[in-house]
Order: sequence, then C-alpha cells, then structure tokens
Amino acid sequence: MNTNLISPKIHGLNDYLLSTVLLAAPPLLGFDKQSQRVYKGFSLNLLGYNAFSDHPLAIKRMIPTEEHYRMDYANLVGLTVATFQEPVRRNKKVLLFHLGILALSAINVLLTDLSLIHISEPTRLLRS
Repeated sequence: MNTNLISPKIHGLNDYLLSTVLLAAPPLLGFDKQSQRVYKGFSLNLLGYNAFSDHPLAIKRMIPTEEHYRMDYANLVGLTVATFQEPVRRNKKVLLFHLGILALSAINVLLTDLSLIHISEPTRLLRS
C-alpha cells in the first residue's frame, strides 16, 4: 500500500491551512484566553517556518526541506505533550479540537511523499 499520498507542495498548503485554523478557530469556538494563547503559539510557529521553507508556496526559500520535516516531527512531539497540559485537558471542547489537530498534523507529516525531496525514509530525519 502506498502511503506517500501528499506531495511536498500540498504539504506546504496544508501547513498554511492548519496554521490558519490554529489561529482563527479557538476564539471562534469560545476557548479561554490561555487555550487561545497555546494555539496561537503553535500557529505562528508553523506559519513562520512554513513560509520560509523550500517549497513552491514559500514566501522565501531559506529553510531546507529536510529541516522543515525535522521541525514537523518536533511539533508533533510538542502537540502530543500539550495534550496532557492543563489548558488542553481541562476542557472537553478544547481537548477534542486538540486531538483533531494532532491527528491532522500527523497525517500531513506521515503521508507526505519524502522521496520527492530525496529523503529515502522518514526515520532518517530523526537520526541525523
């Protein structure tokens, strides 16, 4: 089964969409200010490194694609850890939103076709 379903270009587009959702949805959903700050941080972080990564939708190509994917894996770890933090777990609506964001983020990272950027396996990103 081919799990490389997302091109790097679509991955970059998904990152922009995800950062927009992370920024806009919490206030619209009535999250408390502390939860809104958590997602604003994740949003601005993702927007920042995506906008300057080496892909066709970048504002300026400064960050090598391999580094972008390393940051993606670090963000997945950060999102996983945040699941257990008080602002996320104390409110069911926030927790459900968070788990959805974590799932979409993992899908975007894990289903991206890394062979198009000359990385033969995703785990190589973690070993270097």
